[in-house]
Amino acid sequence: MIKKQKTISLLLLVVLISLPLFFLSACGPTGNGDVAEEGDSQENGETFELKFATVVNSPHAWVDTANYFAEEVEKRTNGKVKTVVYPGGQLGDDETSADELRMGTVDLMIGGTSNITSFVPELQIFNLTYLFDNLEHQRHSIRFGGPLEKKYKEIFDEKGIGLKLLNLTVGGTRHFFNNKKPVVDPEDIKGIKMRTSG
Repeated sequence: MIKKQKTISLLLLVVLISLPLFFLSACGPTGNGDVAEEGDSQENGETFELKFATVVNSPHAWVDTANYFAEEVEKRTNGKVKTVVYPGGQLGDDETSADELRMGTVDLMIGGTSNITSFVPELQIFNLTYLFDNLEHQRHSIRFGGPLEKKYKEIFDEKGIGLKLLNLTVGGTRHFFNNKKPVVDPEDIKGIKMRTSG
């Protein structure tokens, strides 16, 4: 029997401009009203199914990440925990998926931080352009176990919104295209009309 695991919900959150964030939501009750203990599914033979939402379609690194996560979890739990990936916004946009995650109807999510700032306004800093000098600086700044990651873990814990940060990771950078000149420094865009996605 496949049972919905409501004990652990995860959020894999991506900053489109600069980096993805990986979150874990607070634990909730299982279907029978009890909190599942570690190893319960192994002892009673039950399996659990997790829903993993993302707004993008393949080919995309987020979908690859979700599929890799699903494979690893199934392998490491000997098939007791299965993850179904829902790409292309099938379960809603980023903000909707994050809200569903907090309620336990979605278990995992990978998406952009700009849509999660209603829950954590401190994430708005990642919308700044030229925040990092280069990709190496970006990766170093958000490295696993680094001070920035620790600070955001504290912020999420203090807010008590049902999401727990697990990891920060690089999600790529924005690109600036024009037909006038190379853009290396902020001064280079002076006088150029821009259209952005928001």
